[in-house]
Amino acid sequence: NNNFTGEIAPWFGFLDKTSVSVRKNLLLFLIYQSFEILALSYNSISGKIPTEILNLSKLKYLGTPFNHLSSSIVAFSNHNISQEKLHHGLYHLTILPSTIFRISNLEFINLLGNQLSGNLPVCCYPKSLIQLHLSYNQLNSKFLSGLSQGIIFSLYILSNFEFAGERPKEIGNLQSLESLFMANNMLLGSMSMEIYNMSELREIGFGNNSLSGALPKCICDQLLELESLYLHRNNLDGQLPEN
Repeated sequence: NNNFTGEIAPWFGFLDKTSVSVRKNLLLFLIYQSFEILALSYNSISGKIPTEILNLSKLKYLGTPFNHLSSSIVAFSNHNISQEKLHHGLYHLTILPSTIFRISNLEFINLLGNQLSGNLPVCCYPKSLIQLHLSYNQLNSKFLSGLSQGIIFSLYILSNFEFAGERPKEIGNLQSLESLFMANNMLLGSMSMEIYNMSELREIGFGNNSLSGALPKCICDQLLELESLYLHRNNLDGQLPEN
């Protein structure tokens, strides 16, 4: 969060650095093979992702939110990148290609603040995937149809979508979810029973929607791992379950 400008000096590559953060500057940067973490958010980087990044065999985290990049994320699937986290917030993506999920070690995908629309790709998602962030996009109410194809998530996060209607029933097929956040949408209807069959859930966030009806008395008996329940700013009624 400075006002640095120009290029990062060439001697920087000889340092024993695996983590580099140059957020909120106006830098032209050089890429070095030792990088494992590269955070470049809030710069004025434009154009395509530098091809040098695609060859960083040690890279585990790439953060490029709030820039002006325009190239497709599909290029990463064609390279042997051992990255575990892919963070492309505000990346101007409109279509999420299925090939992104062929990165075998992928654990974290952050695609918030794009222009993604339609459904998620129907494909084989990596078993290593823990977190998927798709906030602030334009996905429709059927977006989960692709995720119901045997995907295994330890943590799945949804929030701030711009679709209306009842909660997609496909969520009930994601039996490994531990956290489910779908706040700030225009969801209607009741908290249907599919959620209560997801025995691994620890956190549920459906705040700021238009959900109605009462919570079933069995919620605490079926969701034994539940630790946090966020239902603020809805139209729910009835009594809270005693347990």
